[in-house]
Amino acid sequence: MKKVIIFAALLALSACAGTEGPSYDEVVAQAKKEMKVAKSMDALWAHTGMYLKKADKAKQAGDDAKAMKLAKKALKQAQLAQAQSIDEKGAAPYYK
Repeated sequence: MKKVIIFAALLALSACAGTEGPSYDEVVAQAKKEMKVAKSMDALWAHTGMYLKKADKAKQAGDDAKAMKLAKKALKQAQLAQAQSIDEKGAAPYYK
């Protein structure tokens, strides 16, 4: 029984070892792609590009964690801008 439990624990740990997530370069590439789509929808938020510039500066300074956090923030903002554009399509002022 102990061998089965130990084997299951090792199997679970080995499965977790390979789940690192996307690299910084992949996140930046995806963010740029999403920003291009948002811009084509005329929906790009004002500060999204600023986060990518700050991420690049942090990466150059060697702060990989901060760079990844900012790149992910830029990616999320670009995706949210697209969603907002779709949700508010056809919106018009309402006068009572």
